[in-house]
Amino acid sequence: MLIPEHFKAPPTWDYRSGNPFTPGGSYGAEWSCFRIPVPSEPHSFNGRGANGLYVFCPGHSCGNLEERLADFLRYESAHGRRVIVAAPSDIDVDALVKRSLLNTPDGRVVRRTDPRWVVHSTPLESWRGIQKSGELWSLARLAKETASIAGIGARELGDPQDYAEYVTLGDVDSLGPEFVVASHQRGTVTTNETVPYGPGQRLYFDCHRIIRDGIACRDGLHTVKVRDRLPLKPYLAAAVGVKDVDPTGAVPTWTPRLFVPRANAHFREMIART
Repeated sequence: MLIPEHFKAPPTWDYRSGNPFTPGGSYGAEWSCFRIPVPSEPHSFNGRGANGLYVFCPGHSCGNLEERLADFLRYESAHGRRVIVAAPSDIDVDALVKRSLLNTPDGRVVRRTDPRWVVHSTPLESWRGIQKSGELWSLARLAKETASIAGIGARELGDPQDYAEYVTLGDVDSLGPEFVVASHQRGTVTTNETVPYGPGQRLYFDCHRIIRDGIACRDGLHTVKVRDRLPLKPYLAAAVGVKDVDPTGAVPTWTPRLFVPRANAHFREMIART
């Protein structure tokens, strides 16, 4: 088994500065950073800075910090990247890394913190193609097969190239999947909860089954993701769109904040009836 390597950031180091572990201070694609937040940083962020370093900070309010750290280290190491772990001065980084890797089970094990259901949102025009193929494709496969969609994350966040090789799945209560749809419609990344947009289809998948079947990948950022393609059968539990939650067209303008709870409520009603 690959033992993930980590590089403990010096106490005065800032993720926006140069690389303390290379002679010239450069990073390149082979370096990344897991930044442990302080209490005043409640929200997650990720992206590549001007210095070339890709950074993920899970946010103090995210929870599951040790699992996220272990998953990030394992994923990054498996993809040939060296991880700088940065933390507040009162945290023993080496002890935290050791404990995280020891206590976090293999990605194929359903954990206590794993949700039963996960979601992926897609524009309506893409949903038609997904239904036809019977599969949800990664951005890399979409680009290869159809050349019909661009990766906003790769362009604006500087995501590593391998991120595009996976179908990403998010928490049911997360607005993130709707931000993806809204971002593609606007042509730029948006995380505005009240931005007007046209919801597509919100797809609900059985997360536990995906994990037990051994096709789930964990990277620390996403709830889970699946490499290359995700078959609709037997994993898709429901597909919910505007016509399901507003059949009369009473809502004049949709926003992620408005659509997500409506779609989730509809999904839970469906599940309760089965």
